[in-house]
Amino acid sequence: MEQSAKLFELSPTVKRGEDTECNTKTFYQEKEALNLGRLGEGTSVIHSKTKKAYTITTLEKKLIIENKLKERIQNIMTTMYKVHSPFIFRLLNHFETNESLMLIFEPFKGQTLENFIFNHKKLDEFLALKIFIQVCIGVRKLNKIGLFNVSVYPNNILIDEGNVVKITDYGIKISGGKTTKNPMRFTLSANFGGKNKNIDAYTTPEQLISYKSHKKVKPDPKLDSWNLGVLLFEICIGFEKTKKIFKETINNVDDLAKNILNANFNFSLIENKFCQKIIKGVLKADPGKRLSIDQILEFEELKNLAIDEIEIDPKDCIINGADGDENNEDAGEENNEEGEEVEGEG
Repeated sequence: MEQSAKLFELSPTVKRGEDTECNTKTFYQEKEALNLGRLGEGTSVIHSKTKKAYTITTLEKKLIIENKLKERIQNIMTTMYKVHSPFIFRLLNHFETNESLMLIFEPFKGQTLENFIFNHKKLDEFLALKIFIQVCIGVRKLNKIGLFNVSVYPNNILIDEGNVVKITDYGIKISGGKTTKNPMRFTLSANFGGKNKNIDAYTTPEQLISYKSHKKVKPDPKLDSWNLGVLLFEICIGFEKTKKIFKETINNVDDLAKNILNANFNFSLIENKFCQKIIKGVLKADPGKRLSIDQILEFEELKNLAIDEIEIDPKDCIINGADGDENNEDAGEENNEEGEEVEGEG
């Protein structure tokens, strides 16, 4: 079934007349497939005319329509176009073919943080904190535009060859996203009011209470404090089966829920005292007693790492340029001759 009708608004640069709409895959030369974690499969590409590198993911329009995700994805794209941070995987542009929505991200060469931790077995203190502080800054940026409870699973974070992290929690998951294989964290499914919920260490006490009371959790940056604490815990101790994140044995979902509600974490596994201090400061059952991200970033030990939130050049979002119609036609013809088309799943 051909999906020819436009589903989504034009990108901001196209709307402002700074760019021309990129409405065919043949503008790009495919280079290699990329694992973008739970964001899905991506493709590293080179623009045929400008020779600039990008990352593209593909979402099938048929699945978007069947799953009634049009409004959600449009809202996500609208929000993410506003985010300019070196620690968030940046959406630069998008275009539609008859069958697909193509999302154009910044170029990337690296791996998921989950694979990075697996490969290193255990990270040294400096590298662990360098990764952690970048994620903190990225999450704070998302909080400022009204996004809370950011999913900072290691499989939702990319890390490039220079050890710079990129948060990829766009909430765009239809098919093809990689699920975590982390053996240390327990993930169990439970039924609350007829709805199945996956529960693991990143599930906050507030969320558990809301599941049982059938009420929504109010947006709060303290949800993210908890998530960041679990992330630092995992970064510090790695993914070894012998290292269990909770003190007590987990046999069922009730055991898991009890450990979360009591913040019953096995803090003794954290060898570095400063990391342990942060983790204990955020993994508290009472959200009012948790350290905020701002408080975390005020620690002198983190300030000394000198991680700056570099300004992003808005021109990076311009893919073809305002005079791109003629250029795009040439680029398409050139690429068609080579027979290279972007393939991928989002």
